[in-house]
Amino acid sequence: MGTSAYDVVVRPSRIDVALGVLAVAYAVFALVRAPAWTVDDALIVVRYADNAVTHGRLAFNADGERVEGFTSVAAMAIAVAARAIHVDPLVVLDAVGALSYLALAPLLVLVARALRAPAGAGGSIALVGATMGEHATHATSGLETELFVAVTLATVLAFVRALRRPRSSLVPLAAACTVAALVRPEGLVSGLFVVLVLARRRFDRRALGGVARALVAPLALVLALRLAYFGDVLPNTFYAKSGTWNAEHLRSLGALVLSAFGAPLGVAAIVAVLAALSGRRVRLPGPTSRIVVLACLGALALEALGYARSLPVMDYGRRFAFHGLAYVLVPAVALLGCSLRAARGLAAGPALLALGLAAGASQGIDRARIENDRSREYERTLRTVYVPAAEWIRAHTKEDATVAVYPDAGVVPLVSERRAIDFGRLNDRFLARARSDAEVVRYFFDRAPDVLVVSEPQPGTLYDSGADAIVAAPAFAERYVLAGRFASSWRSAVRVYTRVR
Repeated sequence: MGTSAYDVVVRPSRIDVALGVLAVAYAVFALVRAPAWTVDDALIVVRYADNAVTHGRLAFNADGERVEGFTSVAAMAIAVAARAIHVDPLVVLDAVGALSYLALAPLLVLVARALRAPAGAGGSIALVGATMGEHATHATSGLETELFVAVTLATVLAFVRALRRPRSSLVPLAAACTVAALVRPEGLVSGLFVVLVLARRRFDRRALGGVARALVAPLALVLALRLAYFGDVLPNTFYAKSGTWNAEHLRSLGALVLSAFGAPLGVAAIVAVLAALSGRRVRLPGPTSRIVVLACLGALALEALGYARSLPVMDYGRRFAFHGLAYVLVPAVALLGCSLRAARGLAAGPALLALGLAAGASQGIDRARIENDRSREYERTLRTVYVPAAEWIRAHTKEDATVAVYPDAGVVPLVSERRAIDFGRLNDRFLARARSDAEVVRYFFDRAPDVLVVSEPQPGTLYDSGADAIVAAPAFAERYVLAGRFASSWRSAVRVYTRVR
């Protein structure tokens, strides 16, 4: 039988397969070693899912206003489906995160072969990427971060295939972009890939029709449903996280990339320079690879621009920067591919590259210990501070009591089973748009919650200036009394104030 063009482009080399298997094996090892923990935002998703299935209302409070206080439509759909069949949503979300982590190496190897990178380029970057300590943190958090990275890589793979076969692969690419946008809103930047393929087809009617069916129509439907149900074009989280212009995302992304790929890519660049100085030709990637690399960098720039006005909060494990990881991995494969070609005629080239890759993997493994310790401390704080506070509220308040939570609105409402006001802004329409402490204080006293739970990141220091302003208001001392302070052996604590009747 003859070999098809598809086989020639996609079938990976033995060395890539071996390195990919090693990367998956390490991912399994990392997941086994990772502590059990759940980030507070995932508990917000569970609360929505509970209300959707139990009360028929996709809302933070079963009897409250409908706001979209979650980021991922796909994660919410998974949580609701799990709850509907009486399965713990966190178990399912963690399983999705773990499977996504395991899928990263095979996806990257396939992308490398589709780009016709030299044997070993895709597998090497996959192995170094798999050792990044942040992967297990995100995979076990209960959030959609790992799923988003995996889906983004799948979108890049669909983009490469569409460039090589634009007539038969455009619709799968458009569908992949739709999935990416449903997993996280910034997945929309992958629409750049669709535009580039459409441009190669001169925007003919058939291509536009396929994109309309696979990308535009589904997202338009989601937008219409959001507008009809929540009354907003954008999720409430967009307004809650909107801030002033800052470069925090780029700084976090730079730190993330340098910690994992600084050594291997630095050595790869040195090998390429040494080869050029010795008179050897350093071959650049082919036209398709150049288009893909530039498109990934363009998508990364668009994503960073979207985060340029986001508040740099809750950044566990360089959380937001991690979403752009796929757009970094692909250019890394291309750069390593150039160095692998150059190293063939350089005596010390292969040894230098192996040393750089080993250094990158070593840094990732070392960071895994830091990430695991951080996750354990987070879970310990949740268990010894927030859960006892929530249980106290459930035992000492009536079922119709309202709790103002500042800012962790996941675990406290979920465990206390009380109506909640999220002063962390994600799940409250007014607070998401409030821009002054005076507005926050006025809103607090207008709502007059029965309980205020406010975090104390350091002894004697409340969460932010809004929390300080509430507690410092003269009316607060008249109407509220400190009922308890729940502290951990570390620094975190929460204060629980109750309203005087």
